[in-house]
Amino acid sequence: MTNQPEKPKIGISSCLLGNKVRYDGEHKFNANIIAALGLYFDFVPFCPEAETGMGVPRKPIHLVRRGNKIHALEVDKHANNFTQQLENYCLVNKHKISEISGFILKARSPSCGVQNVQVFQENEAAGIVEHMGEGIFARMLKKQFPLMPLEEEGRLADPVVLNNFIEQVFSNTGTVIHE
Repeated sequence: MTNQPEKPKIGISSCLLGNKVRYDGEHKFNANIIAALGLYFDFVPFCPEAETGMGVPRKPIHLVRRGNKIHALEVDKHANNFTQQLENYCLVNKHKISEISGFILKARSPSCGVQNVQVFQENEAAGIVEHMGEGIFARMLKKQFPLMPLEEEGRLADPVVLNNFIEQVFSNTGTVIHE
């Protein structure tokens, strides 16, 4: 029996693997990603919201600018601020993340979105999108692991983006791709 080389590990938003960890108790299983990337990589699920004790199901959160800082606040009760625990999640899991060669994250998530996450204004203009930003966990990943390939699941439907992501991950591991 020959030993197969170990596949590189990539982190993935747990909901994309079919785990019911979202605020509404559901998942966002993405069979295309699993089929396309499961050939090359082993998946390591991450869910900053569920894994920091926010519960499943839970009240939804969104991003709100307060002064110069973006906060992850419960939609109905802005007094419930989850920013610090989402930031700490990356720090607490730094060793586990350091063994990862790339990440696939849930688009538009206030914790995992890499880009185009709605950031709302606070106070008088509540409910108005001020700009598009990035999720708290995604921002911390970029800060703590600046060379880590990060991609959102929706963009991976584009074959060029998919191939680029695969190449970046293998470059990050030092592994040569054999076709």
